[in-house]
Amino acid sequence: MSLRIEKRMRKEKKEEQYALIDALPQFVWVIQPDGSIAYTNQRWRDYRRLLPQHAEGQAGVQHLCFDGCLPIQDRQPMLPHTESCPEKEVWLQNLHPEDKERVLAFERQAFAAGAPYTFEYRLRDGRMGAYRWFLSRRVPLRNDAGQIVQWLDTCTDIDEQKQTEEALRQSQERVSALMNSSIIGINIIEGEQIVDANDTFLRMTGYTREDLCEGRMNWLYMTPPEYLAQAQQAHQELSARQAMTYEKEYVCKDGSRLPVLVCGVVLQHHPFQGIAFVLDNSARKELEQRKDAFLGMVSHELKTPPRLLEAANTAFV
Repeated sequence: MSLRIEKRMRKEKKEEQYALIDALPQFVWVIQPDGSIAYTNQRWRDYRRLLPQHAEGQAGVQHLCFDGCLPIQDRQPMLPHTESCPEKEVWLQNLHPEDKERVLAFERQAFAAGAPYTFEYRLRDGRMGAYRWFLSRRVPLRNDAGQIVQWLDTCTDIDEQKQTEEALRQSQERVSALMNSSIIGINIIEGEQIVDANDTFLRMTGYTREDLCEGRMNWLYMTPPEYLAQAQQAHQELSARQAMTYEKEYVCKDGSRLPVLVCGVVLQHHPFQGIAFVLDNSARKELEQRKDAFLGMVSHELKTPPRLLEAANTAFV
């Protein structure tokens, strides 16, 4: 095989490789050991055209254009990014200010170590002006002698994943705040057994964390006989409608009773478990009792006007 044919075959193979890289949805950069960019794929070039670009400090410097997608062996040697490579400049100009110092320091360390690395950063979206999160993975490509001849960098848009993670984090914070609440008792039930509970529910009922772990907390046994039918009906409703709300009393560990308002829902990812929110109803029950007593007294007095009149006269003497 002649040298000319062999060279043409290598070139065609390279062009096929770059055509494949151009079809990838990620940004792909091929980076030289000195930090200069040898190739960028079509996905990055399309994104780059939408980004704001400034020419600060670049007067008199000739920039290289990679839109021609030339194979690496056909390119002229390039200077490092910071001197003449517009790709890196555009990237830096649109990198989030809070990420720039961290990312550049990480890059320097990774290039010096010569090992694969990943990092996350925010890059401006040229269409909307907002910043989007990207995950960059860089791996060194070595020759037979073990020397790094190129770095391959793939950048994946992970903004939606980041938004999901942030929403999950906020949700977990709200759940944590609720579980740590000193006002609402929370327990998780599986069948008749209470399998988990927050400290507030344990304090309300007088049980300990050890009692919970040993399986000594059962909502059925903790329900007084007169409330049993109502509680069972509520739990049947929980199974059928995925939610319940009812009033009852708990028999506490010391035998005392605690009036409560219970609201429960079925856990979405654990259909055999439900979570119950328990509000101490003692104050409201006491207020209702005092109200009933007062109304009873007033009703009794209204039925005996002479006594009411005598009491009024005595009050005004």
